[in-house]
Amino acid sequence: MQLGTELDLGRIGLFGKPKWLAKTQFSVDLANLLDRHQRVTRADGSVPAGYLPDEVDPNGRMLTVSLRRQF
Repeated sequence: MQLGTELDLGRIGLFGKPKWLAKTQFSVDLANLLDRHQRVTRADGSVPAGYLPDEVDPNGRMLTVSLRRQF
């Protein structure tokens, strides 16, 4: 599950529209909120090489915050 939002700081009136905020973008992304992993097992219950949860998705939960400005 991945959630994300973007906010164009130059267009909203949150800061009174100062010129230095023109073309400035703030974004927040959240990936793998529930920390789910693909589970793979053999018939005997063992996990094959390359399918351990940390090998399939080494990042786990990720929160990314970015501020971008175009000049």
